[in-house]
Amino acid sequence: MKRIRRLCAIKIGAREEIRVYCGEIPPDESHRRQHFEALELLSAVCEKYDGEKNLRIRRDENGKPQLIHPTLHMNLAHCKGLVVCAVGYRAVGVDAEFPRPIRDSLISRICSPKEESAISAAKQKDLMFSRLWTLKEAYGKWEGGGIRLPLSELSFSLSEDSIVFDHPDQDNVSFFQLMLTETENSNLPAAVSVCCGKIGQPFRIESPYDVIASRP
Repeated sequence: MKRIRRLCAIKIGAREEIRVYCGEIPPDESHRRQHFEALELLSAVCEKYDGEKNLRIRRDENGKPQLIHPTLHMNLAHCKGLVVCAVGYRAVGVDAEFPRPIRDSLISRICSPKEESAISAAKQKDLMFSRLWTLKEAYGKWEGGGIRLPLSELSFSLSEDSIVFDHPDQDNVSFFQLMLTETENSNLPAAVSVCCGKIGQPFRIESPYDVIASRP
């Protein structure tokens, strides 16, 4: 795995509520190997930043992996060439994806009409799709339903500085998204999205990247 990069930290006061890291891996790794690389990233992050060694993971009733730990939560994501982990003091979901060609049939199946219009109007349609897809995945992983959720009912609107979630759960969650650039495996940025329970207190984001967030 290439060097570990700290992508962002969401802070309430002096406490880092959620931290997100990534590592680059060979793009030809199998899906199974990507998963193990993500676990290695999680282990390295927890040992270096939290002093936690030999952490164990279990799956809850929905199959979502979670740390066996009294305070720490985590979530993992991987795609061709990249592994990502989020660690923090509240339940979290994370997803990452590089832009790739997408069939119109897939867009119509998982996107709301508003999202379809946003993709059609975007200069980089594949990138817009990956941004929307990772938000849906991050929510599903936080909520526990994963891709079993009806994805077309999870509708997002994106602007330069905010994320709007048009869903009955919109007041219960917070979203964050950044574009990861300067990777060896792609000349396009990877969309990295994070979902957690609503952060009702004033927070700040520390990151070398521009991060957009859902409205308070």
